[in-house]
Amino acid sequence: MKKLMKKVSLIPLLFLFLWSCDGDYMPKPKGFNYIDLPTHEYKLFQEEEVPFSFEYSKHSMVFDDTTGFTGQYWKVVDYPDFDSKIHLTYYKLKEDSSSLNAMIEDARKLAAKHMVKASGMDEMEFVGRNGSINHIYSIGGEVPSQCQFYSHDSTDHFLRGALYFQTAKKNDSLRPIIDYVVKDLNHLLNTLEWSE
Repeated sequence: MKKLMKKVSLIPLLFLFLWSCDGDYMPKPKGFNYIDLPTHEYKLFQEEEVPFSFEYSKHSMVFDDTTGFTGQYWKVVDYPDFDSKIHLTYYKLKEDSSSLNAMIEDARKLAAKHMVKASGMDEMEFVGRNGSINHIYSIGGEVPSQCQFYSHDSTDHFLRGALYFQTAKKNDSLRPIIDYVVKDLNHLLNTLEWSE
């Protein structure tokens, strides 16, 4: 009886094996996680004592930077759903042009530090609505900061920023989120206003 039971239980398995081998095998391509990104909507960041204002994403929040060494008016634009932050550092320029040149050179050096791991770096410069000069570094490859930028009015104000993700995921997997946040970052720079 035991032998008969073994034979009977093997018949469905044999049938299933033979049935599953029909047709050509087609390997499936690797896939990425689906990322549902919200629509771009903005609100105004403006505080009476802060010498600048801008529009930022409604899906983020702005707070004071309290990590490590910070300066006056340093801010963080936090995207909690994406584990990403834009760190903003503000400097009041001195009367001479050497102050502006030193700030620009410092921003370039900080962006260039990522070239050790970067696959490339694109630079873009444009003038914002308020006449500020904006410079953006888009950094490719597996780097901790995929976008860095600075903005200035040539005489009084200088704002530098860097985008960071607090995750160990590969940047190619994060590409839709990086592109989304960079679009918000461009909007931030286009709506940046200085107060006297």
